[in-house]
Amino acid sequence: LNRNWDCNWRANPYIRGERRENAGGAAPNSEPETQALANFVLQEQPVAVVFWAGPDSKKSVVPGRCPTVLPETRTLTGIYANTSGYNEVIQDAGWIEGDASNWLSDQGIPAIFVLLPRAVVPDFDSNLEGVKGVIQHYASVAP
Repeated sequence: LNRNWDCNWRANPYIRGERRENAGGAAPNSEPETQALANFVLQEQPVAVVFWAGPDSKKSVVPGRCPTVLPETRTLTGIYANTSGYNEVIQDAGWIEGDASNWLSDQGIPAIFVLLPRAVVPDFDSNLEGVKGVIQHYASVAP
């Protein structure tokens, strides 16, 4: 579900710095499950979106960008990084070409990927603090 969103889509994308043949799907938003998720997210009208993925031994927070990192996404990245203890990775934004966070950014919705230390280890305590920080921030700025 995170490989062929239309913003920065490529048939052979770079994923974490490595080119992957045919990893982008047939075309932007070509998979019905991607279309369904995109429609669901837009219907819900989120103020921010957080994805978790792994592994990344550096424990990083990577902002979506399309074409650049939105100020709101930069804020979301900083909040999550500061409250979770994870590393903020602004300069390497665009973890996967054509990923969901880039597409959301293109829609004006701040989105980040939190890269866990191992794919099957949720690092619950750190990420709970990150989520609480995000909720507190957006609760304080809600209309």
